Amino acid sequence: MARRSALRAGVLSLAAISMALSAPASGQARESTDGGVGVQAIYEDDQCTMTTACMAIFYNSRGNDGVFDSPCFITNKNLYSHNGHTIQHGTTTFDVLYQFSHGRIWDDTGWSGANGHKCGGPATGSGYSLKNDAAGAVNADSRHHRIYYNTGYQGTSQTIEGSENLVPALKNDNASSRRL
Repeated sequence: MARRSALRAGVLSLAAISMALSAPASGQARESTDGGVGVQAIYEDDQCTMTTACMAIFYNSRGNDGVFDSPCFITNKNLYSHNGHTIQHGTTTFDVLYQFSHGRIWDDTGWSGANGHKCGGPATGSGYSLKNDAAGAVNADSRHHRIYYNTGYQGTSQTIEGSENLVPALKNDNASSRRL
């Protein structure tokens, strides 16, 4: 499947959503068919810290050294669809898009210094949609995560327990994931 970018004109960051809830930003809103206002927002990852461990889903496979170093998406939640989801607030509709980002450093115990797996970049894959573009994952959560072929936790799946490339049936064909 061809890789595609999730970046579009008029996209808000998640940090900007709270400001947009009170007053949509000029030039970043679009009219919806029901007369309300629709706004797109990029959701790059959950807020993961040393005390909130997560799973990182990577755009590229592990390198020859066994380490991931590519844009990634970090989560500690169930993702019904790797496309994203919609939030309705009054007459404003937010289309939240999941995408790979870079600049974070990760290891098997959580956030680290310069060692371990990295959400590297800027590189190819940063800004691309999470859905059908992943090649591997690192699970540093206390619970396993499972990546599925179809939206809604259906079809071929792979349980991520540590640092793993996705099986061929899921590489670039991932549509949902669940925290077990």
